[in-house]
Formats: sequence, structure tokens, C-alpha cells
Amino acid sequence: MKILTIITFLFFATTSFAQKPIRKNNSTPDIITHSDYIKNDINFALKLLNQFRRDAGLDTVSLSTSLSLGCDKHARYLVLNKNSPKTEGLNAHNEFKELPGFSLAGAGAGMNSDICEGLAPSKAVASFINSFYHRIPLLRPELKNIGIGSFEGGKYGTVTVLNCLNGRDGTSNTDIVYYPSDNQKNVPCAFAEGEIPNPVKSANRAGFPITIYFAQSQKTDSVNFRLYDKFHANIPCYLSTMQNPATDFPQQNTICAIPEKPLTDNREYHVSFSCSVDGKPFKKEYSFTTIGPDSSLRYTTYISPLSDFSTKWNDNRYLVCNTANEVNYLTENEKKVICFLNLARMNPKLFAETVLDEYAGMMGNEKMKSSTYFTSLVETMNSMQPVSLLKPDSLCYVSALCHAQISGSMGYEGHVRVKSDCQRKQHFMGECCDYGNDDPLDIVIALLIDEDVPSLGHRMICIDSTYSKLGVSIQPHKKYKHNAVLDFY
Repeated sequence: MKILTIITFLFFATTSFAQKPIRKNNSTPDIITHSDYIKNDINFALKLLNQFRRDAGLDTVSLSTSLSLGCDKHARYLVLNKNSPKTEGLNAHNEFKELPGFSLAGAGAGMNSDICEGLAPSKAVASFINSFYHRIPLLRPELKNIGIGSFEGGKYGTVTVLNCLNGRDGTSNTDIVYYPSDNQKNVPCAFAEGEIPNPVKSANRAGFPITIYFAQSQKTDSVNFRLYDKFHANIPCYLSTMQNPATDFPQQNTICAIPEKPLTDNREYHVSFSCSVDGKPFKKEYSFTTIGPDSSLRYTTYISPLSDFSTKWNDNRYLVCNTANEVNYLTENEKKVICFLNLARMNPKLFAETVLDEYAGMMGNEKMKSSTYFTSLVETMNSMQPVSLLKPDSLCYVSALCHAQISGSMGYEGHVRVKSDCQRKQHFMGECCDYGNDDPLDIVIALLIDEDVPSLGHRMICIDSTYSKLGVSIQPHKKYKHNAVLDFY
């Protein structure tokens, strides 16, 4: 059984830690090299966190290289000592100089971070937000910079460390932070299992936490909280207030209500909340809506790889476009080519209205929009109906890989297989070759625009409903630096 352990940070621990000088272990590397998967996932985790903060009406945060280095070192320390009792429970935030991998930077990060054992960064961030104590520091208005570190091979899998305390600047103009916020959509249904300490006094799975953070150190008292659905049925909740906290762990001036059971899919819920704030009566009513009925998505929040163009893409129904997610023979960028093509095929009109509308500006090439090839693409995608999704195919991949490698090493263009080995492996009904791009979205956009190709052959293949399988390979090219081969079947 896969076990997930989420370990919360220790508030204010940096003060006591800083009073103790500790000798650095010189065996700890200054820089930890991540796999491409972890590099991409860290960037995705940052994007995910910033979406949560935007949902709460807060400014986005930036990723700090120096804070991330400390997080990397602490994650590595936890992996190296995964069988030591000194890394269990809340001790996971400490580093002991007698253990392998000890470092000052890692010890400092451990004291100031959310820690998750068992999930890569992006899933860890989603899990933190679905919890109580871990959520609070991530949604602090004064947070400006974070660090994210990760190391694979822990007791339960990947270890993720997120420094969410050292990047605060001490200022905030926000009085209260609500999460979920008023009118928020696609809210997960359940509480993240495994939070330490556990604010839920039951072995049964609970609902998504509702937190109200008073960011200006206001004194709250006499709290009344009601959660009800559209039928006005009351939803029983565990209530944790400053006067009656769920545990003895600091909850940072936050009132939290956790439904006793997971919330229902695709349902509007209403919050009616009152208390005294600094001795004055305060009342707030608002609502939010949970995500759709797909049970596999009930406990997650989706941030689309196209979210920079529009948050409309952050709809759980687009998760199905990532058909290559579990394939182990494709690189992350090759998987994204398939995903981007599927997103364009699933909602061509939204792709035209958002991605195509902003892509030229983001590339610093506004002249692109005046091209007849570009304008015809916009017209086509605005008028076409959605088409079926493409699924990865290993035979198509082997065919594309061989051609991309040989044409790249020899520096030629075209579809002709000049080597007998590639001729034997050839497997496609339609093929697209792109030269000069290695970014997945650039490859897809270039093939869709199909500049200076009067037949629009590449475009037609990419949006043709008769194709259902796809293999993608992106390889170095002797003349153009990069080449991508897409073999359709």
C-alpha cells in the first residue's frame, strides 16, 4: 500500500535554531541536479500555487534559487536518513549533524517549510492546499518568494520540501483571506489524508477545509459557523477556533471548519459565518462550488499547461487531453506535444480565442497575426467542431524516433527514410516534421499555422479526425539545432 505522509512545518523555529552554531558537513553537494521530470514539476508546482493564491485574491509568488537550494538539501537529507527514527514525525523538520547529508542550509529550510513524503512537488502543493495547517502559510498575503526542493528515493517515494516562511516581506494590506473564496469554482471535495498533526478526530475521510485567516492579528471570539448546501441542509463540521483549537499546534489566527464527510461533487455550498473581531460584531456570507462528478478528480485541482493564456483551460474536463501522462518512453516535452494537440482538437474555438490570440504577442512577433496562414488558422479553428483525442502509440513512436535521429544526425529535411533500419520501422498514415523548435507549444503552433505551405498539409493532419494514434520524437538536428517528427495513424 502506498502511504502518504504530510509533515507540517514548525512555526517560529528559526529563532531558536539561529542561536546554535553548527558545523557544516562538507560532503553535502552545493547544487543538487534534478531529473527533467522534477524540474518541470517544480515549475508546475509554482504555477499551481499561484493559481491557488489568485483564487484567494492574493498576489503571486516567485521561486527563489537560494531558498530552493536549502529545500533541495533538506529533501536529500531526509532521503539519506529515511530509516532513521530522527526523521520521523515532526522531527523531519530538524537536521542532526551526526547524520549523513547534514547542512546549515538544509537545516534552515527544514525549520521553515511544508514537507511532504510521497508526492512530487505539484501534487504536494495540491495536497498542502487540501489540508489545514499546511495551507495557512501558503496563503499568507505577505509571502513574496518561496523555495521548492525535491529528492527521489524516500521511504514513501519522492520527498518535497517547500519553504514558505523565509520569503515573507512583513507587509500586508489584506485583512482577511477566505479559502475557498466567494464564488470559487472547481473546489475539491475532501481533506488531504495524513496531515501531521491531524485536526480531524475521526478515522473516516473528511471534507475540504474552509479557512478564514485574519491577516492583521485581529482578535476573534464568539465564533458561529454554518455550512449548508443548495437544499439548505446543514453540513456537520469540525470547527477549530483560536479559543477551541483542534490541536495544540498553532493555527496562526485562522478559523477552520472541516466537513465531517467529503463534500458532494458539482454542488454549490454556502457559508454563514459570524464572530466578534477586536470586540466588534462581524458577519460574512459567501458560496463556492465543488468540482465535477469524475471520482478520479474529486481530490485534486487542475492547472492546465495553457493556463497562462486563460484560466478557462483550468477545467477538469481537459485532464483527459493528457493521454500520454503514464507513458514511460516519451520525454515530458514529447508528452506535452500530444497534450497541446489534444487541447486544440478538444476545444478548437477556445484555442483560437486564447492561445492563438496571445501567442504572437508572447513571442514578440505581432506581425505573425497579419500572415494569411495565421488568419486562416484562426478562421478554421473558430468554425471547426471538436475532434477525437490522440493517444500515444509505441509503433508510431519508434517510427518517429528513428527518423528524427537519422535526419538530425545527417542534417537533412523531409520524409524519406534513407536508412534501411528506419524504413523497416516506418509506421504512419500521416507525418509532420518541424525544424528549429524544441518547445512543445512552438512545435504545435508552427505545424498548425503551416507558414509557406500552400497545401496546409501539416495543419490538416494535426486536426484530422481520422487519426487516433500518435508518436512524437524531438531530437537534435545538425542544421536546424532541433527537429521534431510526429507520426500519425
